[in-house]
Amino acid sequence: MLQNLIVERFHLVFHRETRDFPGYELVVDRGGPKFKEVTPTPNAPQNRGTLGIIGGKEFPNLPGPQTITLSNGGLRRTKYQERTMEEFVSDLGFLIGSSQGKSVMDGERQPRVVDKTGLTGSYTFVLEYYDASLAAFLTRLPASAAQVVASDPGDSGPPIIEAIQKQLGLRLNKTDNIPLDVIVVDRIEKLPMPA
Repeated sequence: MLQNLIVERFHLVFHRETRDFPGYELVVDRGGPKFKEVTPTPNAPQNRGTLGIIGGKEFPNLPGPQTITLSNGGLRRTKYQERTMEEFVSDLGFLIGSSQGKSVMDGERQPRVVDKTGLTGSYTFVLEYYDASLAAFLTRLPASAAQVVASDPGDSGPPIIEAIQKQLGLRLNKTDNIPLDVIVVDRIEKLPMPA
């Protein structure tokens, strides 16, 4: 409805096309993955939930597919429980950008990631890495809140790309050819036409 209104009032003319963008291909590293396929929990809720805990030390014991993140300072520990590679990759571009200090809120483009692992099952694994955006956010908290979530400054963890390779046995290869559907604006009037 909104699209039709903009087309009508601003004489918007656009088309859709596929363009290639830089990003990463997630592949299995030499030596293979460092995690095993799991059998999904029978009769578990299929909410495919995501839970973030600031200042937590232990992962809660929750059944079924979950993504649970514990954050202390800039150290982020995320447990992917009964997740597919497709689900892992769906968030990976944002996680890479965030860990490099790129803010979605500031309009910075996040890397695109495609799954080229060939792994088709469900898996449970933990990924631990340093997140620059999280660390920057926590430094802006009031002192009373920052004490609750502060970690040992020497315990910052590896960068996410290194962590994926060393902890998971996967590798991110840079590429310039990630296809993405885009909307191209051909023409639009600056002032709306009267209704």
